[in-house]
Amino acid sequence: MARVRRIRSASMRGKEYRIRWKRPPPVMTPDGRPQLVDGMCQAPLSKNPEIWIAPDLPTIRMMWALLHESGHACMWDIDEEAVDETAESQTALLIRAGFTLV
Repeated sequence: MARVRRIRSASMRGKEYRIRWKRPPPVMTPDGRPQLVDGMCQAPLSKNPEIWIAPDLPTIRMMWALLHESGHACMWDIDEEAVDETAESQTALLIRAGFTLV
């Protein structure tokens, strides 16, 4: 597995986010069952917003989770499907362009 720098903070559209390398708490599905998630982003209007990333993810999935959660931080008003599609496209672009995580 590639070595990923565990940064502690990031500025997203002028708002400072704390980055937590910890598995987010499960979210409840519509049918009431808990579901594990790879990441979580708090609203930018929160007092001290945080982005949580599960530290045990495979490298490419971790890159996707960082892109996905930073997408929420930068574009809080767009829906989950659009954030998902954006993170998928950006991850594929970086891999295709030859970026490696070594």
